[in-house]
Amino acid sequence: MLKPRPASLAEGPDVTNHCGARRRLTLSGQFNMTSLLYGILLICLFLFLYHHVIYPTLLAALAALMRRFSPSPAPEQPLAGFPSLTVLVPAHNEAPVIARKIENLLATSYPRDRLKIVIVLDGCTDGTRQAVWRVLQDALAAPARAPSTRCLTVVEYPTNIGKVAVLNRQIEPISSEIVALSDASSLLAPDALARAVRYFADPAVGVVAPTYRLANPGSDGEKTYTSHLTRVRNDEATLDSPLGCHGACYLFRRAKWMRLPDDTINDDFMLPLRIIAGGSRGIYDSSIISEEMEKTSRPQEFRRRTRLGAGNMQQSLELLVWE
Repeated sequence: MLKPRPASLAEGPDVTNHCGARRRLTLSGQFNMTSLLYGILLICLFLFLYHHVIYPTLLAALAALMRRFSPSPAPEQPLAGFPSLTVLVPAHNEAPVIARKIENLLATSYPRDRLKIVIVLDGCTDGTRQAVWRVLQDALAAPARAPSTRCLTVVEYPTNIGKVAVLNRQIEPISSEIVALSDASSLLAPDALARAVRYFADPAVGVVAPTYRLANPGSDGEKTYTSHLTRVRNDEATLDSPLGCHGACYLFRRAKWMRLPDDTINDDFMLPLRIIAGGSRGIYDSSIISEEMEKTSRPQEFRRRTRLGAGNMQQSLELLVWE
């Protein structure tokens, strides 16, 4: 004859089942977290491979097909006259290179009556200001060179406001048809600006980008990366337009310019991309060269890579919500 279970046992909780359920929930949570981490790892790996391998490989293949089967590009349209051009050079602590930069711009063959050069000193503390005034004084002291300085203007901010703020403040009042942005550490051939503006004879063209060359690479890695980037830009332009320009120098129509958000990091990507997204075409001319004078040290290169990485993340998030 079976004895009834004690009330305390019959009415109490099923401890064994409760512990088993808790163990299953714990294992399930661990499995879900592991799957999530693996998923994130795979996504990061894919994005890395896409950026460095898949995208440039597919791009190169498509560009090769385009060059093989597309008709030769139409010859440059003749200019009725040179458009008005303002060259804007933001400079923050560029004492070692600014004098040579000014001499380089004053040597341009672009017609002086159509040219303005604006050097913007952004809170410089290293003698950049003194170097600029020495160049101007030397030029004014030579009667043959003095007229060439009439197109040159120097703007100075007592405190550093940042490159994007300089661009927004200085481009806004420009009345020239074309604006060229150029780094203080880059040099152009005397005919580079005149050759670049010829593309603007086509009203569909909104941006023109010269190629980029390092005069003295800081490392083999920097040299390889620069070569890779110039190939990508050239292939993008073969298909349609380059996505971004080399910050050392590029030109655009003033009428197509749009003010950049104050927190923009990669201005040399976002500024031309906004113009191209607005319906204009971008040109990349690998025969017009902007040459970088300054040799980059490893700490400088690391800081630049970090800044560019942050800028890439910023622009990716912005493009996801860009209407």
